[in-house]
Amino acid sequence: KTSGAEQVASWAGGARVVQAFGVALGWVPIIALAPIMIIWFGTGRASKVAMATLSVVVVALLTSYKGAMSVDPDQINLMRTLGASKRHIFRKLVVPASLTDIFAGLKLTVGFALIGAIIGEFMSSSEGLGHAIFKAGSLYIIPKVFAALVATIALALVLAFIVGKIERLLSPWRHDLQ
Repeated sequence: KTSGAEQVASWAGGARVVQAFGVALGWVPIIALAPIMIIWFGTGRASKVAMATLSVVVVALLTSYKGAMSVDPDQINLMRTLGASKRHIFRKLVVPASLTDIFAGLKLTVGFALIGAIIGEFMSSSEGLGHAIFKAGSLYIIPKVFAALVATIALALVLAFIVGKIERLLSPWRHDLQ
């Protein structure tokens, strides 16, 4: 009898690769990657998007992986007994069962994405909230720093609200989300 975790790991391309990548990337401070992102993507918007993406990918991958690994092996075996293909099992069982963990990770990553974008703007930008915070802070214009921080908090709240709305749309069977 193959466990659900082993079956899911084979679909995901191997548990060891995902975990090793996630752990290794998660230990690297995001600010240490900023110079590489600037060299690879330039000083424009692409480097900020890359920084924000790198800030969230570890948490998103690891929480999604955890959700997929927690699928009940008996449910997987039942679907296999009924003739379901691996693809069908993944689409109809693993993904819906993992949505709670996936969205928990996405809610966590909202803040991480903002951190990555602001760090990217600190490092090389002539606009944006990160640049405004950096410039105002270096000139000791504290009200402008606070204004940019309030704008950042507002942006985080809007993004978290959007993630919550998407979760409610994709998880209509969950009554505790209402």
